[in-house]
Amino acid sequence: MPPPVERLVVSLFDLHLWTKPLVDLQLLNPMVAFLADPAEYNNLRGATRKIELANLCLFPLNIELSYNKFWERYALAAGLHANAGAGSSTADVSPWLLPLRGRPKLLDLSFQSSKPKLTAKAYATIWLWPFGWSSQIEFGIRAPLTFNEISAISAGLRGKRPAPFVLGGKPKDLSEIFKTLAQMVVGDIGKPGKVLADSLILPKHLVLTLVPPKEIPPRRYGNSPSDLARWSDADRARLHGALLGRQVTLPELIGWEKNSVFMLTKFDAGNFALTHFDNGSLLMLGEGKHKWRESRRCFARNVSCVCVTALALLRLIERRAQLANGGPVIGNLAKASSKALDSLVETYRNSFCRNLLDNYGPIKRAREIWRA
Repeated sequence: MPPPVERLVVSLFDLHLWTKPLVDLQLLNPMVAFLADPAEYNNLRGATRKIELANLCLFPLNIELSYNKFWERYALAAGLHANAGAGSSTADVSPWLLPLRGRPKLLDLSFQSSKPKLTAKAYATIWLWPFGWSSQIEFGIRAPLTFNEISAISAGLRGKRPAPFVLGGKPKDLSEIFKTLAQMVVGDIGKPGKVLADSLILPKHLVLTLVPPKEIPPRRYGNSPSDLARWSDADRARLHGALLGRQVTLPELIGWEKNSVFMLTKFDAGNFALTHFDNGSLLMLGEGKHKWRESRRCFARNVSCVCVTALALLRLIERRAQLANGGPVIGNLAKASSKALDSLVETYRNSFCRNLLDNYGPIKRAREIWRA
């Protein structure tokens, strides 16, 4: 029997909020002054040019909106139409809900692992909102892997030594990579001589996508579909351990399943996702009517974008009173964020997205703010 995984796709991200959201032109690099004006920011969505800064290239999401199912549906949830600039005004803060996509100009980054011995090219994306940003790192591995080996990879990503990345020829841990990316963002967005303060509100979040070999028949997690064999207790514990980067005992597993400590999302043909809200998600994507095997990377990226966006809006809503002393602009933006989260359940009917927005308590409460 081959190892249970033939491919692994990894997405990691952190999350920052500006201590004073960027509504003050005195703080901004003139090249990104549009961040302070929702109308100008909305007009930028139709731009075809990139914005080249010292360390980053910024791109409007106009291309992604035409082919990426998540961003297209999210724009609808935020009340933004396909025609950029249509009907927007400075008083309408909803354009700020759609981020810019940033790419570091010089970032020679790769993942490395000694046990098992693996290397992979890693890529970074910056999702930039006027109220904060997220650094996202992605890489993929095509190799036969056991759940214990994936757990060791996850543990390395969560720890400091041995360093799991190489940046410019030097070993670095994940927090050092995120720190480097943060310095790029802060240095490029702020006006020379001005200090842009931010709060790190989520240091790391993982989304792991596991693709099993075709020779291994699909199995179910939970009670359905009943025509499939079930993952054994030991393998279910190893699946959680693969995500969390540590051994999970059978008593722990039984307690978690009994008390619904994690979120289980079921897809077709026995495919599923396990989510530990403070740590991340693990997706098992094999065969099925949606051709998970062929589209796994696209689906995994959409799930990661769901997590980045939902958690960014959630944290903004939770901290609305502290940001800019609870001024009216931030209050309006928090309500627009709440409404966008609430609308996303219907505009983007991805089962993982719906499950997360419906079953994660803080997000459920945040979705109600706009009605208050």
